[in-house]
Amino acid sequence: MSNNASPFLWVKLGNCRSIEISTESCRNVHELIKKVKAEASSLAGVSIERINLYTGDPVRNEALRPGLLLTEISSQTGYSRNDDAHPLFVAVGELQLHSKS
Repeated sequence: MSNNASPFLWVKLGNCRSIEISTESCRNVHELIKKVKAEASSLAGVSIERINLYTGDPVRNEALRPGLLLTEISSQTGYSRNDDAHPLFVAVGELQLHSKS
């Protein structure tokens, strides 16, 4: 995160309350997802490939790319601010293997 950005981000999984996650040593969304998985006990048995972060409702927004830098989250569609009332959303998706025809 940039020098004047908060060293924490708020995230929310389903109907659970928002939790604050340290972004220390996180460069991108993938690294943040690893921290979210470690912090949220309900994600303990979920493979990291199935966890996605969204700036808003996962039904209406695309998942943030794993390689997206944390400093770029605020410029993504659906982002207004990040606090306990406006967190990033965590969703668990099904793994789907795509075959090329």
